[in-house]
Amino acid sequence: MHQKLDRTGAGTVKSVADELLNEFSPTVKAIYTNRVDPRSEEVLLEWDVFPLDYKLASGSTIKEDMLARPPAGVGDAKAVAALWDAAMSATQAAVGFGFYNYTAGQLASFVQAAEIQAKLVQTAVGKL
Repeated sequence: MHQKLDRTGAGTVKSVADELLNEFSPTVKAIYTNRVDPRSEEVLLEWDVFPLDYKLASGSTIKEDMLARPPAGVGDAKAVAALWDAAMSATQAAVGFGFYNYTAGQLASFVQAAEIQAKLVQTAVGKL
């Protein structure tokens, strides 16, 4: 395992991160090694191990962000499922009940998995 999450920080072990960074062009590498570039923050934990109290551009710490994102992801998953439900009549008319029902079932499974993962992440981060 190349990523870590413990009391000292979260992210990718530096030797592995450097190996990955070396696969990119110098231009892309410059983006991801520039910590003030918002594009680097999108994937910050891929490039090093950062302390949990590291401040992000949002003003939140990594730990606060890790606690907030899973419930937000569950909400997003539920929103996608609700959009699919709202398109039920049109979708069933266009492609039939089988496709609609299969996709609705897959989205419901995804929502359930997101809820489980959110609880697990929050429990793990909360223990730190």
